[in-house]
Amino acid sequence: MGKENLYKEVLQRKQRLNEIAIDLKQKFIGLDTVIDEVVNLSSAWYLFPNAQLRPTVINLWGMTGSGKTALVQALVELLDHKKYYTQMDMGEFESDSAS
Repeated sequence: MGKENLYKEVLQRKQRLNEIAIDLKQKFIGLDTVIDEVVNLSSAWYLFPNAQLRPTVINLWGMTGSGKTALVQALVELLDHKKYYTQMDMGEFESDSAS
């Protein structure tokens, strides 16, 4: 792939990320800062997937029901990247060890 085609592809992906961020902000009221950070942290992985040597891991924490899981699932859905997504709920491990 030539440099010009690669540049166009990166620009298209960047525009798609911006559109996704706007869509997420409409769906998740009050999480604009979180959405911006998650999109920013995942942008290198999305824009330059062949440059990744390791998986991208983004940890989210907060109160139950604050929208963490729903936000990530919506992002994965909008990116059409379900095959690249793995979710680990550490609360499940804590509950198992408590009993």
